[in-house]
Amino acid sequence: MKIIFDLQYQEMLSLPLTEVAMNRLPGLTWVNICYDNLIHRGYEVSLSSNVDSFEDVKGAILISDMYTAHTDKLISRGAIAHLVFSMESPNISKNFYSTYSSKYNYNYSYLFPGIFSFFGNGKQNLPLFWPNAKVSEHYKAKPKDVFLGMIASNKQMFNRRFKFIPGIIEHTVKKVVWSNYYNRLNKMSYTDLYKNRLEAIIYFSKFKDFALFGRGWKKQNTLSLQNFNQIQKIEPLEIDDKLETLSRMKFSICFENFRFPGYITEKIFDCFFTGTIPIYLGAPDIENYVPTNCFVDARQFGSFSEMNDFIRSISPEKIKELLENANNFLNSSAYEKFTDRCFANQILNSIN
Repeated sequence: MKIIFDLQYQEMLSLPLTEVAMNRLPGLTWVNICYDNLIHRGYEVSLSSNVDSFEDVKGAILISDMYTAHTDKLISRGAIAHLVFSMESPNISKNFYSTYSSKYNYNYSYLFPGIFSFFGNGKQNLPLFWPNAKVSEHYKAKPKDVFLGMIASNKQMFNRRFKFIPGIIEHTVKKVVWSNYYNRLNKMSYTDLYKNRLEAIIYFSKFKDFALFGRGWKKQNTLSLQNFNQIQKIEPLEIDDKLETLSRMKFSICFENFRFPGYITEKIFDCFFTGTIPIYLGAPDIENYVPTNCFVDARQFGSFSEMNDFIRSISPEKIKELLENANNFLNSSAYEKFTDRCFANQILNSIN
């Protein structure tokens, strides 16, 4: 029996995945868990990009990361549309979320918990939780030489027709073409948090103990000249090791890309792994998955000034309590669903 992993970014991948690939593409360690298990059980496993045009794929089990350039051809040649998943947010992957419940008719839809009630059900729904790999405890012991930091990129949105168009233009075009889609999201207050993140950067850039890390900040891109010049004052740095950088921070501004139920990515967990206190904004139902005594909830503040006053007045005892609570959560059964092992088992169990 043949298993085909129809993944994104296959130009960077081979099976089993290398350490370099897994470091560059967070959330993919589950692939090797599945690969080892399936090979041990006698399955033939390949990436969709490695399937030859003359190869017989009739009856092959297709596991798709949304849709790729290979999906349609493989299904038309007889591959079974078995399981489709996505770890992208609905504001980014509009084409996928608006069609997944009908296009190709996969046997299983493996998606963030809030997706099904908003976009519709597939044949069989599996709630998806971000698959975190096991992380060394040594990060927690690192000295904290950054009081408050943020790791984020100043991104440009790419477009197939043009070499690139700035993110703000792309966003405007999307709003026009997909107005009904975005209006529906906005009515539920399911919105982008990029603006909130930028506002936080601009506010805290006034303080010498704030640091910004990430790619793209040395170019203006979609930033106003005023914001660009303000950000340059804090000398944002590009980094190679996210966890190493996070481990230096006492607090980290941890805003998701999008506000949506159940959409919880690696951002908050990486803080827990490194002994950093996250200031979280994202999933409106975060308390259903992560105890609120593990992080600072950004929703409690009416302004960044209030947030600043709070984190500067928090006692050492309270900081210790937050860190202990986060560590207890990581060692609890409630966290288990957020592991790469659990993610892989969901897929493997669907194949049994």
